[in-house]
Amino acid sequence: MRRIYPPFLVIAFIVSAPHAARAQTTLGIGVQYLDFGGSDFDATDAGFGVEGRVMFPAGKSALVGGGIQYSSHNDADFSNNIGVLGILGEGRYQFSTKTGKVTPYVAGRLGWAKASVSEDLDGDGVDDHVKWSGITFGAGGGLLVATGPTSSFDFGLVLHSVSFGDAAVNGTSISDTKLSGTAFQFRAGMSFKVGGK
Repeated sequence: MRRIYPPFLVIAFIVSAPHAARAQTTLGIGVQYLDFGGSDFDATDAGFGVEGRVMFPAGKSALVGGGIQYSSHNDADFSNNIGVLGILGEGRYQFSTKTGKVTPYVAGRLGWAKASVSEDLDGDGVDDHVKWSGITFGAGGGLLVATGPTSSFDFGLVLHSVSFGDAAVNGTSISDTKLSGTAFQFRAGMSFKVGGK
């Protein structure tokens, strides 16, 4: 990857509904594992993060919502880890099952991410601040497993396309530093029903 611009990331986050028959408003928290692909991200390791989200019913089996997430990644070009903040929107369609205990779903996602790292790049003893941002979108699927009347375990897999604009160092944009690639995400967490029947 190009020297001052270690990767970034995307993200993604989990959302859910406790039962398959009827979509309901839910709040969720979870963890995520993200692994990037493409030559721009050769120096960046997979990382772990946390997320929170809220989802609203948009029909009997559909939900839409949004969330915020953070993850940390080691990069060979930096001694400090890169922190990535993501804000994402997601749409989900759930497939009803006879028991309602296990509910498969498909999902699409669109979001914005900002990655940053502070490090002394020029050896003057003062940390420089490197930031970059961009758009990510992806699709995937997963399963909801009911653990109680108002709670579900949610896990899924998502493949993202990632595109970042030029990096900024101490507020100055550096040309020809765009990054693009893919990001594979595994996510797992809990969702809690807060409305509906």
